[in-house]
Amino acid sequence: MRSIENLIIDLLEDIYPEQINMEKLASITGYSKTYLSKKILEMKDKGWIKIAKTREETYIKFSP
Repeated sequence: MRSIENLIIDLLEDIYPEQINMEKLASITGYSKTYLSKKILEMKDKGWIKIAKTREETYIKFSP
């Protein structure tokens, strides 16, 4: 089974340089936004992804 980190990285690489919001990422992966938020923060700390926040949304982008 693939890890959620690999799944997210593969998805973000496929759409790079575009970004994706948490709502869409949750619907694609089937994971809850709460679980994804935790994983996204871990991945950000490792430098794998970038996060941009607006007042309403959080966007995730691959960090080459």
